[in-house]
Amino acid sequence: MKRLIPPPEVMPIFGGFFDAFLKSLFGITSAHGSAIAQLESRLATGASYVDNFNRQESNLLGNGWVQGGTGQGLGIIDFAARLNNHGISTGIRYAICPQLMSEDNHSVAAIVNPAGVMDGCPTALFVRANADLTEFVYANVWKRSIQLGRGTRNGNSWKFNDWKHIARGVQESDTVELVADGSTYKVIVNRTTVVEYTDTAGYPVDASHRTVGFSSETRFQGIIPNYSWGLANFVARSGLGALAETTKVANDAHSRAAAAHEAASDARSVANVAQTTANGKPNFTDIPTNIPLWQNINAVDDPTFPLSQLVNWTRVYGGDSNSSASSDESTNPDYTPKTRSLELGFIRATRDRNYSTVGMITGRGGWGFDPQSFTVAVFKMDPGNGNLSKVWDSGDVKNQITSAGTQFRLTMPTIRARQGDVHAVGVFQISPLPGTSNRPLACVHQSQPAQPPGVYPRNIYGYIRNLGTIPDFIKATDIQQGEWIPWFVLG
Repeated sequence: MKRLIPPPEVMPIFGGFFDAFLKSLFGITSAHGSAIAQLESRLATGASYVDNFNRQESNLLGNGWVQGGTGQGLGIIDFAARLNNHGISTGIRYAICPQLMSEDNHSVAAIVNPAGVMDGCPTALFVRANADLTEFVYANVWKRSIQLGRGTRNGNSWKFNDWKHIARGVQESDTVELVADGSTYKVIVNRTTVVEYTDTAGYPVDASHRTVGFSSETRFQGIIPNYSWGLANFVARSGLGALAETTKVANDAHSRAAAAHEAASDARSVANVAQTTANGKPNFTDIPTNIPLWQNINAVDDPTFPLSQLVNWTRVYGGDSNSSASSDESTNPDYTPKTRSLELGFIRATRDRNYSTVGMITGRGGWGFDPQSFTVAVFKMDPGNGNLSKVWDSGDVKNQITSAGTQFRLTMPTIRARQGDVHAVGVFQISPLPGTSNRPLACVHQSQPAQPPGVYPRNIYGYIRNLGTIPDFIKATDIQQGEWIPWFVLG
């Protein structure tokens, strides 16, 4: 950023002073600030095992934990169980709790360390594991999603079989609990049950499956290394009699922690303003403007590609060995999807915002009979693995999609999107019988570039063929890439 006033040399001292002032004021000197300490003490009520990780920094957890796996080292950093993020060795590190649970019904809980939660890696909690953690029930807890299921480990090879997957994650200072009660398993975040599953396949419930623990992972998201969130506290509890009361008092403490965190954030905002003022005022060219018209006429829309790219294609005709071919720009930029094909267009939110409409542009060519059904859906993408979870669908709206070469908008319940969230718009048409035909969709051609492994989405456009209905959950591995990018929009 260009500056009108050079930064004064005393600013690093000012910044350090203000940072120290905030820490002393709000007690956030480490994972063991006063609010977190209240959470720790109350979660420990009635617990069989508690570890606050409040000890000297080390490249191992110590305190009797049994550790293994690969990747960046898991140890004590700033009074929390965290990965060493000064490296890029990928893999999963696991930690087996030194205390064996005394009952088949048990639970584990953790406090998310207030040192950042990255998109690309989960922290896993384990219950009902065997002694060497080669089979277990898990909760993979991401920043934006949670997976509940059963898994196995063979050396450093892990297999996770999801029972349920939800688009709800965690943030700093949240409490997360994984509960095993009979054949029912729950994940509780801040006292609220966010996912529950009753196992009918007969995962073992016996004295050989009373080991608990957790794991942390290092993996790449594109070219950026990501690290699991750390644990400010780990609690294991045999028996579930005091669970409701424990979660209640934990939630009360969490509310106080959140209030303190918000107050600290407000104070830091004041500090940032002071820092910016002292460092110098930005030039006018540094101030962001709104969305340019060539990208989209409506500045509040997020499309799959800029509207100005939707131009007619070149048509070449005539010509032989004795004469030149002719050409013009007269071919309609559209394609007609196959029946029972879910056409997907991916959209990334560039700012925190709400979506309340979804739309597409119908093509001009090939407009014939009506489809049997025309349904629009919106999915949320898991940034860690590219899987999609449906958040809304329109039902059959063929009677609303009635004109060629027209931009159509459908209203939907408000979807809250954070900056960087990726959603997919899906269009699903069925036209199996004579006298029915799918509506063409306006689009651009692409060369189908494949993204590097681990980058999601794999393409702006994808499709899934031969579906009976729109699924609630889609694995990234089931999505195929093609030569089109349909113009879809969220607004």
